[in-house]
Amino acid sequence: MTESLLTIWAADREVLPDKIRELLAQGCDINEVAIDGQTPLIKASYYSNSIEVLQIMLDAGANISARDDMGRTVLFGAVLANKINNVRFFIQNRASVNARLLENGLTPLLVACEAASLEIVKALIDAGAGINTKDSHGYSPIMVAIQANREDVVQELLNHGARVDRELVSFVESFADFSKTEVGQKIKDSCYN
Repeated sequence: MTESLLTIWAADREVLPDKIRELLAQGCDINEVAIDGQTPLIKASYYSNSIEVLQIMLDAGANISARDDMGRTVLFGAVLANKINNVRFFIQNRASVNARLLENGLTPLLVACEAASLEIVKALIDAGAGINTKDSHGYSPIMVAIQANREDVVQELLNHGARVDRELVSFVESFADFSKTEVGQKIKDSCYN
């Protein structure tokens, strides 16, 4: 099997900059598309710990806006892998913070609110991610964070203007454990006072 910018990620999760340069010099396609629609840069967004690798790929013409068959972009990969440096890099290079998955309308912020670090959530918010954007099931980032019992994320979203209304209070009350937290109580009090 001939080595390509797609196959190297399967063989070695941490590909070094020199390997990328070598494959590019051999004429490998920087925007080759795998059977699942992923490109080398999308794969790198999940697996690379090297900003230098990402920069080399962008400099070689990698499409930062490419999407796989599910609609995932490089920013989804970096968020799912919980790689704050990759998230910041892609934001600085104008990756869309409000891209949506095709099947369910999730955005990088909606995904981050469930499992990524608070630092990633903050970076996405600071970059203009839709703080009240809902997925195709009607869940907003704050609802996702409540479901995941992420008090720190809920507080961050509230600090940045997440919408608090009767629907949210009812949602909080449906999660008994979260409803008893300081943040849960604050949400309920803000709507009833």
